[in-house]
Formats: sequence, structure tokens, C-alpha cells
Amino acid sequence: MGSSANNANIGYNFDTSTKLANAYAEHNQTKPLNYSDVSGNPGKSSKNRVSNKLGEVVDPIYDYVIYVDEINKLINNMNKSINYNNETTDAYFNRTVDYYNRFKMPSLNEAFTKGFAHVFITRPDCNIRQTQPDGSLVDLTSTVGMFKQAWNRNNNLIYQLQRGQDHQFMYSLSNKVISFSPNDEYIGTETYGKTWGGYRTTIGRTNVESKSASELNITFKDDRDLNAYTIIKLWCEYISGVYRGEYEPNKNNIYKKILDYASSIYYIITAEDGETIIFWSKYYGTFPSTVPTTQFAWAAGNIIDSSSVNIDVKFNYSFKEDCNPETIGEFNYCNGNYYYINKPTSFTSIYNENYGHTGDTWQRRPYIIREDNRFKLKFFNI
Repeated sequence: MGSSANNANIGYNFDTSTKLANAYAEHNQTKPLNYSDVSGNPGKSSKNRVSNKLGEVVDPIYDYVIYVDEINKLINNMNKSINYNNETTDAYFNRTVDYYNRFKMPSLNEAFTKGFAHVFITRPDCNIRQTQPDGSLVDLTSTVGMFKQAWNRNNNLIYQLQRGQDHQFMYSLSNKVISFSPNDEYIGTETYGKTWGGYRTTIGRTNVESKSASELNITFKDDRDLNAYTIIKLWCEYISGVYRGEYEPNKNNIYKKILDYASSIYYIITAEDGETIIFWSKYYGTFPSTVPTTQFAWAAGNIIDSSSVNIDVKFNYSFKEDCNPETIGEFNYCNGNYYYINKPTSFTSIYNENYGHTGDTWQRRPYIIREDNRFKLKFFNI
């Protein structure tokens, strides 16, 4: 059967398309289009194509564009009637600036669901091994049995205590952190004046005392070979040896008055998406001050199980900064000069389409970018 018959069977005749288009346009407040309006090629009639209120080209009979303005108004009015709020966190906060929530009705998007913590410990620059020519232990430490044994067993134990040309992160300890206890900031106060009746005025002072010269506790989940314990032990031995004059720091650090055994600790919390940073802190001049030997205590009738290798270490630091944007650049600089200057633009996705779930957990480099006026923790492979 020919096309005309088919058109007749479905009650539609293309010969009358112009009338139908005009009628449709009039009903929907649209106008018929010339073909040139769409493709720029005049001469071919396309009066059966119309544009809707949004200026979109649609079929004269079936308009697939859904107008949701009126529907949204009805939904908003319905939500308002039951105090249901589905705004973004920024929009909801802006609402709380100008309005008071008298019934304490919650907002679904405002609630903090869960966050992910990351602890990045940087490497100190202990003068334990030579950088040239073969990278072996320096003379003062090569005769010390503890350093020599660690070097022979796995030289990466020594590498963790000295900066290299690649990056400054100490992943070996960072990966083993299972507990981190940051310190509060506070401002000092003092009282001023005293009335006849005994009333006094309290004024605030500086917060420097709460940000400087203090300590924090970190718990590590050690492994079968006690590598975390070994690194902490070597680190503390070097600090003690430098103070006693048994080991000599690098001459460049001496000239620049750099405390070579001190490192930095970055503490970052991301939101539920695993990328958006909601809190960060940097601790400057950090170094361990305890070697957790008591973790290995034993009593008759008991075995030394996995809980014994959860080692608690006290770190001292010179000062700290919470949520200071300047520390973001310092964090990125730990990737090395090349990646700090030539900023990466391609990052690994947190979701892997091939796996159907999260991507690879082992990543080479962390990097923080600014996106939508927020900081986001990214990773890129090299």
C-alpha cells in the first residue's frame, strides 16, 4: 500500500500540514518556521515545523518539550505547606541568614552525612644517606648498627626520612594512620576593671598560644615487619644523635638554620563525595617524641595479637594553621617543583565506569584544585 494510503489510515495527510502547523502554532502561541530558520538553506518548505515558546524547533503535532514552570510552582507551594525544604546547602544557609526557623524543621541537604579523613605526613630531611654518588649511608650513620640493619633489610626505610627529587610525602606512615587527634584553637581571656558591686568585664586576647608549641597523638596500624615502628625509632634516634653531636645535619640546612628532622602534617576532611574539602589543617615543624615500645607488653597466658601493633605516637609541632588557604599551595608544592609550576589538568576519577564502582585506591599524587569556589582533593597518575 502506498504512502498516501498509510497517511489516510492514520488520519493524517501531509498535504494539509500547513494548516495543521498554523493551527498548532496558534494554539500554542508559536509560529511556523521556514526551513532557512533551522538550517540556513532556503528554498525547501518546512512549514510543518514550528518553534515553541522557548524558541526550540518541534514537530507540529507532537511537542516533546515539557513545560515545568507551572508544575514547579505547584510543587514549591506544596513543599512550603508542609515545611519541606530541598534547597542546596548554600541556598539554605542564605535562607537562615534572613529567616528564623521557628519550628526547627530540618533540611535534607543541610545535614552532614559522612566525611573522609586524610592524613599526609611529609618527609624530613635527615642527613642519613648520601644523595651522590651512590646514595649509600653517610659516614656518621654507616657504622651505626640500627641504621645499617634497616638499610640492608629495606633501604626504603631510610628513604622515608630524607627528602628526594620526586616528592615530599611519606606515604609509608600516611597509609598506616588509623587515628588522628587534632587540637582545638582558643583565645586567651582576661578580666578588666571592677565595679563597686564586684562586677568585672572579660575581654578576649590572642589565639597564638593555642596554635603554637604543642603536641598531638597519632595511632598507626603497623604491619608484620613493624615498619612503622622502625621508621619512628630511626627518626627519634637521629634527633637524639643530632642533639648530642653524634650526627651532623646537611651543611645546607645548617647554613639556612633549617631543623632537618622536622616535617609537616596535613589533615584533610572531605565531604561525602570524597573530593570536596570541608576542613583542613597543617602542622608545622612536627617530629615524633615517643617510641611506642610499651605496645609490645606481654603477660603469661596471653599472645601478642594484632591489637599490639596499633602504636600510639606523640608528635610535637611548632605551630599550626586551620583552614588557611595559603597552606593549599604549600600542599601542592610537596609534589615537587615541576608539578607545582606545571599544574596538572587531568585527574583520576573517583568513579570507574569499567568497574561500576569506585576507582583504583592506589594513587600516585594528591593535588588540590579550586572548583566552584571550593577546594577539592584530586589525584593524578604519572
